[in-house]
Amino acid sequence: MLPMNELADAIKDVFVHADDYQMDKYVRPFNQNGDFLGDCFNIIAVEPHGQKPPTFYHTFSPYDVISGKAPDQALVFEDGELLLNLPFAAYIRQRTGVMAPLILRELGVKSLVDKKGLLIGSGGTAQSAW
Repeated sequence: MLPMNELADAIKDVFVHADDYQMDKYVRPFNQNGDFLGDCFNIIAVEPHGQKPPTFYHTFSPYDVISGKAPDQALVFEDGELLLNLPFAAYIRQRTGVMAPLILRELGVKSLVDKKGLLIGSGGTAQSAW
């Protein structure tokens, strides 16, 4: 797993430089005989590098109602080569947990002492955030 501070720095960098990326998000549903069969959640981001080949980031999660499972996979391509191919489910809680403190810090919150906060999410996400 990526250390939390490195993940936080990477997420903050993407937010700060969001205009440098081109992104597309879509969920394609699938039906069989009129019944919902499943869907595939996709996020694609492209990071241009001037005259050098861009980096393509693709995360996807196919879900089907029969198994009830939705594996999460991340791919990164650059210069026609696959650089990364890994399941990212283990990072989802970490990513979401890191985002809450980043947002609070950017809003000027320096300490949570004597403050009441409500974090909406699963227990695992809350544990990652605090």
